Amino acid sequence: MPIARTIAAAALAVGLTAGLAPAALAASHSTAAPAHSASAHHGKKPAKDQVKLDLHADDSCTAGDTLTLKGRLTHRTKKGFKPVADKAVTLSLLDPAGSTVLGEATTNAKGRYTLTYATTMDQAGSNIRFAASFAGDATVKAATSKAITITLEAADDGTDDGTEDGSGGDETGRSEQ
Repeated sequence: MPIARTIAAAALAVGLTAGLAPAALAASHSTAAPAHSASAHHGKKPAKDQVKLDLHADDSCTAGDTLTLKGRLTHRTKKGFKPVADKAVTLSLLDPAGSTVLGEATTNAKGRYTLTYATTMDQAGSNIRFAASFAGDATVKAATSKAITITLEAADDGTDDGTEDGSGGDETGRSEQ
């Protein structure tokens, strides 16, 4: 299965740089059998989103800190969406030049996963984008999360900003009235 994950990660990178929809690209390059077919639904169209892969994090982070990214992998059943356990989810850093695979996590019994990314001080003032992907297998088809953007703020450098006590007073130490 490592080959399928490598292929899915490469397909995600190619799809993002070519402007294609990553979920569609990952699904089209998956070697896994489809989870459901139209004939299995007695002529009804299969549900649009058979698999959901979510990715969440705080909207901002201080450059130099570790960012925690969390998500959940679920699939549609006759009784609604159910968690997908023990599956590898890959986290990628997206940029205009393509994507870089940062790591992989395994979903727990509730379909949840957690990944961390150590930001660097030189990333201060920038926005970074992430996406998660699941390569798919014989029971669950491939999926890609929506990309999320995180703003990296500069750390407080400890320099004096002009007011020590926040009173807004003049240089003599007394406030004007």
